[in-house]
Amino acid sequence: MVEFILIAGLLGLLLFYHRRERRLKNLLEDLTDSVENGRQLLLDSDRDLAVRMGVERLLDTIQVKMEERSRFIAQSASRLEQIQAMFRNMREGALVIDSANRIIISNLSADRLLNGGNSLVNRRVERFIHHPVFLDFVREVKQEGIHGRRQIETDLLGRAAWLEISGGSFEAGIAGEDDRLGLYLVNDITRLKKLEAIRRDFAANVSHELRTPITIIKGFAETLHEDGSKLSEEQRAAFVEKINRNAGRLHSLVEDLLSLSRLESRALDLKKESCDLRTEISEFAREYRTRSDDSKALRLELPPMSVEAEVDRVYFARILTNLVDNAFKHGETLTFVRIRLEMDSETGLIEMEVADDGAGIPEIARDRIFQRFYRVDTGRSRLTGGTGLGLSIVRHAMLAHGGNVRVERRIPKGARFICVFRGSSSKPEA
Repeated sequence: MVEFILIAGLLGLLLFYHRRERRLKNLLEDLTDSVENGRQLLLDSDRDLAVRMGVERLLDTIQVKMEERSRFIAQSASRLEQIQAMFRNMREGALVIDSANRIIISNLSADRLLNGGNSLVNRRVERFIHHPVFLDFVREVKQEGIHGRRQIETDLLGRAAWLEISGGSFEAGIAGEDDRLGLYLVNDITRLKKLEAIRRDFAANVSHELRTPITIIKGFAETLHEDGSKLSEEQRAAFVEKINRNAGRLHSLVEDLLSLSRLESRALDLKKESCDLRTEISEFAREYRTRSDDSKALRLELPPMSVEAEVDRVYFARILTNLVDNAFKHGETLTFVRIRLEMDSETGLIEMEVADDGAGIPEIARDRIFQRFYRVDTGRSRLTGGTGLGLSIVRHAMLAHGGNVRVERRIPKGARFICVFRGSSSKPEA
């Protein structure tokens, strides 16, 4: 009997440890599965078992590490989303190119700039920027790992464009590969190039325009100074008249340059006030007729009601003066210059038209007529004393008033300059 009890006790003890080992094995398997899949570590019943088996410290350590890993994964995902959003929304076009010149990453700016908004991914870069300077740059970056910048002029979606491209290389970071990728930032600098050209042309034109009257003034002044006593009274009077006329031309040029500079820099504070444009035009015409031999050719077509608008009286008169002077100086065979005023009651827009029946403006010149120093007929402009800045001042003065100006062909002949203002009110004349 005693032996039976001992044997039974041993069997019970073995069974207890077998069950405990199996439960411990199951517990460890559950722990492993929870860690690998990021699930809740253990149920409460399993936690009680782990405590009884003395592995609660291991359990707590694993729990802490899992929470740290979860926070790291969440932070990494957030940072990755921020980087992706920043990359997508960059103003510069961004391309990542592999060793075969294939685009593997592009952002929205690059897609819009180079491919009309369609994705560039998996396309070869030379299909979109086929320029020897750029392709040499890509090869240098790929082979030598250099970081640099290039500017190229190329055909882009059917238009001539200037691109500035910055690039450098970096490791691909893919296991089993030693490939290097190229990162390129592409900027469209066409507008900047045009502005540079305008600035150069402006400097050259100003120098030329200033040099002519200064040379004339200097030449006649030196002659009067050195040989004045040898000249007849008529010669001296003629020389003084030429000096005076060119000094006036020089003064007009400087004044126009200053006005244009103030308008373009937007530093000018227009003194706008509510004005009846009918009254302003009538007063301008009355004053113009007192100082011009062309007064009979100036006609007015004004509506029978007041037309109110917020304008700067000085610059409004300047707009009128430049447009009317331009018509008389360059109209040659014209028989009239007409100022017409009209207001659209539905839109509240006011149109002021200065038209003539002269030779008109060639179609090829209409897009350039408001550029500084542009002249349709250079020889005639200099003979009539024009500075070449009048229409440019008109355009910038209209923009400063929140309006615009355009030029059209007049049928059957002549030209029409149409200034558009935003009106404030309109009422019949008392």
